[in-house]
Amino acid sequence: MEIHEATAVYVFTPDFERLLFIRHRKPPLAGRWLPPGGHVDPGETPEEGAVREVKEETGQEVVLLDLTPELPRTVGDRVVRIKTPLLIQVEDLGSHRHLDFVYVAVAPTPSELVTEPEQPAAWLTRQESQAEHVLEDCRGHAAMLFERRDHYRGLWERSGAGV
Repeated sequence: MEIHEATAVYVFTPDFERLLFIRHRKPPLAGRWLPPGGHVDPGETPEEGAVREVKEETGQEVVLLDLTPELPRTVGDRVVRIKTPLLIQVEDLGSHRHLDFVYVAVAPTPSELVTEPEQPAAWLTRQESQAEHVLEDCRGHAAMLFERRDHYRGLWERSGAGV
């Protein structure tokens, strides 16, 4: 089965009280709420694809958190380490699989959500992210992210972007 590189991005508000979700429009996940994301375009890094997909799907500018900031980003003359994602997973979508780079990000200045009518977006609280209409694995990820939000807030503040 063919594998496509893809991204998913759990985006926090700057106060780390809400996460951004969209209602997916395509089968097999149609109608379910999950974080913004999608295919990485040819020539893009997963980081670039993640930021682009959030902007396209919601209108939000985001900054990805690097979950291993202690590691150097530049390694020699020809190697640049991508920001460490929360996880990398393989997702079976029936017709193909996604090698999914799952990132954590912050929208430093959340703006009005710009979405299509058939794919609305919403900022969900911890409690709202556990609703039945949210995809099961996304509920688990959201619960863990809210549980560890002080850790992510610290990464955000230490990055200099959250000041």
